Amino acid sequence: MKHQQIADLKREVERMKALLSRDDFSDHNIEELLNAITLNDVLFIEKFERFFPDFFIKLNKLSSVTLNVTDLKFCAMLKLGFTTKQIAVYTSSSIKAVESKKYRLRKKLGITVDSTSTNWMSSI
Repeated sequence: MKHQQIADLKREVERMKALLSRDDFSDHNIEELLNAITLNDVLFIEKFERFFPDFFIKLNKLSSVTLNVTDLKFCAMLKLGFTTKQIAVYTSSSIKAVESKKYRLRKKLGITVDSTSTNWMSSI
């Protein structure tokens, strides 16, 4: 299990290095991505896909049901490392609502209890 986690982390580091070397991974584009969270679900998802092109495809393959736009946005925010409080602020939701959403997504995606949602998302 530890070897798999280390291999996953190494792959993620290599992927991030490749992204950092791309021209479109600038501070300005990252800021646009973060601003898009509060503006429009579809706009945010489109911008997110530029940086993580296979993420939503992998999520839908792992899901027991088709994920809607709100689910995808939520997963993207977890992938970016947002905390429950940050997600609540950006989505104008309560912390309890975000925690409930996390629980429902864990069920849809089959995330085990011993894994945090954020860690699980970062491994995809």
